[in-house]
Amino acid sequence: MKWKVLKVTLIILAILVAIVVAFALAISPVAKNYIEKHSKELIGRKVLMKDLHLNIFTGTLRLDAIRMYEANDKDVFASIDTFYMDLALLKLVGSQVDVTELKVVGPYAVIQQNGELFNFDDLIPKEDSTEVEEPSSFPKSIIIHNIYVNKGK
Repeated sequence: MKWKVLKVTLIILAILVAIVVAFALAISPVAKNYIEKHSKELIGRKVLMKDLHLNIFTGTLRLDAIRMYEANDKDVFASIDTFYMDLALLKLVGSQVDVTELKVVGPYAVIQQNGELFNFDDLIPKEDSTEVEEPSSFPKSIIIHNIYVNKGK
């Protein structure tokens, strides 16, 4: 009887581990696909990237060759060759965002003005005076260590 309970427990644990590993492996391509397909709805601009790596166990995020296009979906508005962030996951429990390392390699942006309008005006939210402001659930503090920026234009 003891062996049967142990065997069932080990099978359940193995299944749970397999589910967590499958989720960890699937999250990066699913997130990349979702961002690229829904970027127009989410921020109003088309976003494409070469690669996205998200490790849910270590709290690291790496984006390679990310491009945000102008409102016409043809010209590049802003891009980054490599974006890397390492987040201290345990600090999130205490409502604190603690970024232990932040690397931005090759940032690029084109800012153009046409009269009173800029090419990024559609990205800035419009103020709505009828909206009632609710208390934010955003973390109480954000700490960023080891910032590295290289090759920007």
